[in-house]
Formats: sequence, structure tokens, C-alpha cells
Amino acid sequence: MASPVLRFRKKSILLLIFSVLFGYFYTFFYFKCLTINLDNFLNQKNIYIGEILSSSKESGSFYKKYYLKLKKITGSSDYQIKGLKKCNVQVLGSKYEEYAPGDLIQVTGILKRPKSAALPGLFDERKYLLSQDIHYILKAERGTLVFLGMPTETIFNRHINELRNKLISINKKGLPFDNSALINGIVFGSKASKLKGELKDKIQNLGLSHITAASGFNVSILACGIFYLFRLFSKRNLFPSIVSIFVVLTYSAIADFSASVLRATIFIVLVLAGNLFDKKLKILPGISLIVLLFFLFNPANMLDAGLQLSILAFLGLVLFSNEAQNLISPFISKRIEWLLSIFLQSLFAQIMTIPLIVFYFHNVQILGIVSNLIAVPLASMILISGLVSILFTVFGHFEYLISPILKFLSDLFLLWVNYLSKIQVQQIFIPNLNFYFLILIYGLIVYILSFFFIPSLRKKSWIVLLLIGFLFLMIYKVTDTSKYLKIFCIPRYNQELTLVMPPHERPFCFATNINKSSIEDIKEFLKLNNISLRPFVYDLSKSNSFVLPSAFIQNDRNKLTIKVKDFSFEIIKNYTREISSTANCVELPILRKSDPILSSVLKILPELLIINDYKRLSKKSIKDIKWLKSKETKSLFLSETGTITLVADGKKYKVLFSEY
Repeated sequence: MASPVLRFRKKSILLLIFSVLFGYFYTFFYFKCLTINLDNFLNQKNIYIGEILSSSKESGSFYKKYYLKLKKITGSSDYQIKGLKKCNVQVLGSKYEEYAPGDLIQVTGILKRPKSAALPGLFDERKYLLSQDIHYILKAERGTLVFLGMPTETIFNRHINELRNKLISINKKGLPFDNSALINGIVFGSKASKLKGELKDKIQNLGLSHITAASGFNVSILACGIFYLFRLFSKRNLFPSIVSIFVVLTYSAIADFSASVLRATIFIVLVLAGNLFDKKLKILPGISLIVLLFFLFNPANMLDAGLQLSILAFLGLVLFSNEAQNLISPFISKRIEWLLSIFLQSLFAQIMTIPLIVFYFHNVQILGIVSNLIAVPLASMILISGLVSILFTVFGHFEYLISPILKFLSDLFLLWVNYLSKIQVQQIFIPNLNFYFLILIYGLIVYILSFFFIPSLRKKSWIVLLLIGFLFLMIYKVTDTSKYLKIFCIPRYNQELTLVMPPHERPFCFATNINKSSIEDIKEFLKLNNISLRPFVYDLSKSNSFVLPSAFIQNDRNKLTIKVKDFSFEIIKNYTREISSTANCVELPILRKSDPILSSVLKILPELLIINDYKRLSKKSIKDIKWLKSKETKSLFLSETGTITLVADGKKYKVLFSEY
């Protein structure tokens, strides 16, 4: 008969397999059946009708961004969105047009697909918007926005938005701008704070962003305060729990249902609901339920870095913080036990989140633990005082009694931030972290932390550490690509841009119409990959005779040839001569109206042809593209693929591309 341990392992493996299969099929079903494919409307001017989902935020000098839930498209062909299907877009609208969440509007514009990262590791607009359930970008024409009304189902959103604006204005009375912005950030979240750029950067560098953005911190402080306040008037948990649930739900609505607030709200409501039935919520099943709900609502939520960080921080608090406090508490005075609690919570939250922060943001905030020791208690008092100030204003206009307290507390918070900001080393930059290294690091962290709290793990611990060390070496060996040739063909409007990274040499950047933005992207990419050597930058349009300091790159009058062993890649400079290449891959320059017909200059077709068509094409260029697509050779177009990456070892090569 199988032992209980063996049965448990079998059940765990079966549950894992079921979860993976369910996740795969549900994700496929969600994106195929519940979201709408509007690719047929791309790059066309149409009239779009929909409901505004979010408050606008500035983007540049003349534009604002907001989210729109599409209901109808009117143009050459009408399209009505019905049933459970949905399609949300990000609108790039005029800065001078007024709109609010819940408004039903009509706007004329051109639908675009969000861009992927120009280079691996840089900001990926497509992935970020997908995590926000946004699938397209609508570039609206100025002056085309028409207010169509306010549907009955959106009146609630409109009233909540008006209430939010009124409540935000309360804490602005009689307080300096930085103080009121900080208070509103702590009470209502980052969307309400309007912190100045310099102050916002200071708070972020010190690891205090979770305080000034509506998050689980705000919701938990509010829920605890309300629950224990009403617990004074009731011996049972029923009434305090009901009031706390109502207040938390109201607060999450006022905080614009931001993802971080929503996560905390669901968990706290589950805990309080357990009080109603005298049931205690188990932490790990509770977290699993929240993750499942977010996944079912939108599988792309799993890409949200905020959700991932929240789960890891919470696991650090639940699994290790309480255990550590129980071990240390007998040896310290009860007077400072609360300080120990804050320190340990901050410590284990940092330990669990630092690897993922490095993976996404490439830095470590070394003052995070110290800054939170003072900032967290101050923020708690500011949050409670800010809410009391609002209650006094609503019911008695006595906010002037709380205003001096808010001023004093916010001054202390700003003083603490400014003091720590004077320390020169606030964060450490760390290059790209490989995904497999990330998983292994978390395995090592969990094992080391468990080592202190589970005595049975201390037996034969050297075997586990030896195995982890061996896996580190194996992953490094398998993922080390410095010995390979890497070529990145980057789409830029009306510009050729190619980054070439020969084995063990300085990188080369070949471009036309060179601008600062393109070069900065490449420098950032090299920095993230721990490449300290600055790239050689050459303008393909200015000279045909420059000498390249490389053993792998040869410069001819009309082309550049990159060759490693048996693999060769050619960059054609212009169409003035016949193109007769024997290279494995060839990159053609931008298609222009003035160039000759492609079929007259392209005599020999290579295995792979890369064409930069990322510009407004002429009719002749479109004919050239159709001609290429009719040929047997494989042709890739940068407007369709995004950045194309070629990795070659000299004998074979691999092509990777991100959908643009």
C-alpha cells in the first residue's frame, strides 16, 4: 500500500498537470472567443464609439491617454460589438478635450497595434498594455471627439469619479502642494497624488512607492482601523466585519479599482467574510483563489509585474516573517516589538521581491528596509488622519482641526525622504537576469529561509547546495551567447537601424538618419546585458569607404558583409546596383518611390530576405512587396515582425522576432 507521502506527491503532480492544461486551454479560449480581433481595421481611418474606462493622463505636450471600451466601429463597413466579447483600446486623444470615465463618446482615428520592445529587455508596450486588457492603440484626430451621453449602466462610475474629485480636493485646502500631493497619494493612490517628478523619483529610489500608490498597505490599514474601531462597540465580529467590508469596497471604488487595491480588497473581504461565519481563512488557499480569479478575468493579468510582486511579498510575510518574529520576540523588550515587526515584514518582503525587481527593473533599492522603518508608521498615521479629515468635512466642516496634524505628519515624511535622498548610493544597477537563473535563485532563497525554521532540512543540506551550484553552472553554460554572432534589425520609421554584435568584439550600429533616441535605446540594451564597450556608430548614407575595425565585417561600396565561418549576412546600402548575393540572409534598405523596380535589381534571392518597409509606402513599393511575397524565398517585413534577431554560431542560425 502506498505511503501517505507518496500519495500526496502523486496528487500534487496530477494537480500541477491539470492546472497547466486548464491554464493553456482557458487562455486559448479567452483570446479566441472572448476578445475581438480588429486587425482588419488596422491603419484605417474610422469612427469609433465606446465608453471611457479610465481618467486621462498627459502624454507629451498636446496629447492625453485614456482607455476606451469599444462598442461600435463605423467606416467603410460597420461593426457592432455584442455579447460577452469585448475589445478595449488605449486612445491617444487631444489634451484640450474634456472627458470622464463613464462617458459614451464618438471619436475618429486610426487603429494601431502596440509596439513590442525595440530590443530584448527594453520597455515592451504591447506586453504592458496586454496586462491592462488593452489590445490596440487608437490615434484620435483632434477635434473629432463627440459626447454622446451617459448610459444608465455608467452613471455609477460617473458619480464615483465626481465623489473622488471632491474628496481629493478636501486635503488640498490650506496645505502646500507637496504635502497635499503626498497625503492624497497615501489616502487615494498615485492617480490622485500628482507628485512632482523630483519627489516621485526620490520616493521610488527609496523603495517607498507602495506607500504613495493605492495598494494592499492602504487597504489593510483602513480595514484594521475600521474593524477595531467598531469592535469597541460590539462584542461580536458580525457588525465590525459588515462595516469594514462596506468601507473597503467603497474605498476600492474611490481608488478607481486599481489592480493593487482590487487584489487586497478581495483578500480582505474574504477574511472578513470568514468572520461572519466564524471561519478562519487559510492564507495560501486564499492567495490561490485570488490568483485564480484574476486569471479567469483576464489571463494576461499574470503578466502584470505588480501582481507577481504582491504575491511574492505576501508569501514572504506569511511564511517567514511571523516565524522569525516568534523566534526573536522572547529575547527583546515588548516595547520595541512593534518596531521588530515592521523591520521583519520589510526585510522578508524585500528578500522575496528583490530578484523579480532585478529581473524587470534591473536595480536594487538598498535603502528600502531602512526607509520603511520610519515611513510605514508615518504613512499609517497620515492615512488615518486623512480619512478622519474627510469625515470631519463631510459631517461637520471641522477639517481645520486635523489639517495641522496632517501638515506635521507629512512634513516629517518629506523630511525623512529628503534626508535619505542625500545619501549618494540609493540603488544598485544590475544587468539582465536570465529567467532560469531567476527560478533557481528563488529556489535557493526558499531553501535557505526554510533551513532556519524547519530542522529536518538541515540534514544533508550540502547535497542541496551542491545541486543548486551545479544547476547554476549548467544554466550559465547553456545560456551564454557571447560566442555567437547576434544581429538585430530594428524597425524605425523612415530609418534603417541594425545592431551587429560579433563574437568577443565591440558592437556595431549601422543606421541612416541617425538620431539620439535610437542610439540611446542601443546603449541601454548594451548596459542591461553587461556590455561596457560603447558601440561603433556608422551612418550608411554618408560614406561608402569607411574602414571597420572588425575581423568579421567587410565593407564594400554597396553593401556590408558580416561573416562568421560558413554563415554570412549582408546589409544592402542602396538600390543603385544589381543585388546578386550568395549570403544566407540579406537586409534590404527602405523601399522608396524613387528607387528602381525591385525585380529589376534583385537577381539572386537568398534563403532569408529582410525588408524595412516601416514607412508610408508608395504604390510602387506595395507592388514590390507583393512581388516578393509571391516568391519561394522567405521574406520578413519589419512592419509585421518588429525587431528581428538573428543568432548564428557559424554553421546554423536562428531567427527570432516579436510581433509589432
